[in-house]
Amino acid sequence: RVMDVSAVHLEHTLATEARVRALHRQGKRVNVWTVNEVAEARRLAAVGVDGIITDAVDRLSAATLASR
Repeated sequence: RVMDVSAVHLEHTLATEARVRALHRQGKRVNVWTVNEVAEARRLAAVGVDGIITDAVDRLSAATLASR
């Protein structure tokens, strides 16, 4: 059975640049979980994920990610 979904939520280690690109080509948004380290959040932002789920909101603000 095929499911028509608009987003995929990956465990962050599965979010490679190639996988994110492929999902975007299919019209899917890509969100990742659970990212609590700044370096990993920056890597994921660089590969193009659409959203990051975290327990560390104080450390992973949009301003922090923008300073990469």
